[in-house]
Amino acid sequence: MLQTVFGGKRWLLMLLLVLAAFGTYKDSLHNAFAIWDDDTLVYENPLTQRITLENVAGAFTSYDPELYVPATIVSFQIEHALFGFNAFNFHLDNLLLHIIAACLGMLLLERLGLRQGTAFFAALLFTVHPLNTEAVAWVSARKDLFAGVFSLSSALAYLSYRDGNRRFLWISIGFFVLALLSKPVSIVLPFALLLLDWKETGKIRRADWTGKIPFFALSAIFLIIGIYGKQRNLAALSLLETLLLAVKSTVFSLEKFFLPTALSPIYLQTNPISITQSEFLVPVGIVITALAIIFLIPKKGGKCSAPVKAIMFASMWYAVFLVPSFANFDKDHSVYFFSDRYIYLSQIGIFFLLGFAIDTYVLTDHGKVRRAALMLMTAGIAGLFSWGAHAQSLLWKDSETLYRDSLRKNDRSVIMHYNLGLLEQKRGNRDAAFAEYQKVLSLDPDDWKTLTNLGMWYNEEGDRTKAMEYLQRAADIAPTSPLVHSNIGVVLMDQGDTDGAIAAFRKAIVASERFAQAHINLAAALGRKELYEEALREYKRAYELVPELLNDLPDVRRALESF
Repeated sequence: MLQTVFGGKRWLLMLLLVLAAFGTYKDSLHNAFAIWDDDTLVYENPLTQRITLENVAGAFTSYDPELYVPATIVSFQIEHALFGFNAFNFHLDNLLLHIIAACLGMLLLERLGLRQGTAFFAALLFTVHPLNTEAVAWVSARKDLFAGVFSLSSALAYLSYRDGNRRFLWISIGFFVLALLSKPVSIVLPFALLLLDWKETGKIRRADWTGKIPFFALSAIFLIIGIYGKQRNLAALSLLETLLLAVKSTVFSLEKFFLPTALSPIYLQTNPISITQSEFLVPVGIVITALAIIFLIPKKGGKCSAPVKAIMFASMWYAVFLVPSFANFDKDHSVYFFSDRYIYLSQIGIFFLLGFAIDTYVLTDHGKVRRAALMLMTAGIAGLFSWGAHAQSLLWKDSETLYRDSLRKNDRSVIMHYNLGLLEQKRGNRDAAFAEYQKVLSLDPDDWKTLTNLGMWYNEEGDRTKAMEYLQRAADIAPTSPLVHSNIGVVLMDQGDTDGAIAAFRKAIVASERFAQAHINLAAALGRKELYEEALREYKRAYELVPELLNDLPDVRRALESF
């Protein structure tokens, strides 16, 4: 029917996806940055301040702080160079990437055998699905969008290679490298390519494995890189706890896919992780039952029927792309069992299965009324999803709205209480900030960031002893944090201990040579000792890293610009 309306012109269908995306997210383009990774990854990140050879190299030799995402960091560098830290442009680029992913998803679903109209409606629901709002509305989720776009591009190029166009193998590998440089979730793509082979032939041959050697080799390299950044997270939970959380996360994600209500940026695990808890026992039962149904269905002549193969393909695709998220449960001494953006690529499997069912059992050669009814129903669901995604995107309009909505849904979130305290502190609402920090410590007494901020809170109150007590506790917990050592130096400076301050600032620089504020603080301390030449070198280094930090020091900035 859609081919009749649009003359089979795919670009018209893609234009509808563009219109649906902008209709859903246009208001969120005016959202501010969120003081939740957007600060550390984007506008306060020393690596994004200028495009220099050193900063580009830094993007490829650092973590964020636990994920290796150099392509994402470089994209932020380019955006800042072109537009400054204007949040509108960053949000617009996220939306454009989401649109590209939706169009690529439509093409992939067509290649998997869905009718063009069915693939379009699946891509439409992907475009406006509320679960994808986090990836679109949160600038720091750029890595998920990049990984999605490049992984889908790699898969499509691989299918072209399999059809006989040999040069597309290298194109597929190239896109795969870009996906890996965007987010480690892409390391599972070789298994997804094997699934594409299995769907085509009904088996995985030796040649299918050997043909993926370049892909698996790249995955192995990036797996090692990824594990290095995730060491603490992986060690925090036992294997059994991780498996139980994985099962709960899988079932929960499917629930949210089909009923995307009460969405939240965080889903905090507050109860003990045990099979005796119903929140784990029930999902385990569901998964075991589903696996039994899928893999124990009788096969004719050793081969799966088309419906069984579709179910198995969709299930395995969903699981393959969800597995990397199982390394993310532990974060900053809290356990989160799910994030909306984790199924960004997984959901392609569900859309394929739904599309297969529609093509097979609804869009037969007869029944135009059923077709019209299906189109109306899909359009209605898309409208509801679009309304929900629009409302969800506005919860990201500013940091306070985001924090308070998250805390309304779960008041035991350490990160959100900390973020709200930091926001109040930056606003000058000291009592409100103190109250939030106390809530954090009641939930996690070892949260070093909160201890650091309370140390500076007491320093501003003039209580240097209390300030040093909190900062020393933070240093004991996070001995490699440049921020902690730099703040210790600030307090020592205020106490008149310039030599101690210089030592602390140097420790901060050893921890992170790119921490520009430590260079500025060290320069001030050296100036107090009349070591002006050394001080100028430190100011110069800070200027090279983040020129804007010297805006409050116009004389120094002018001297460096003429230096």
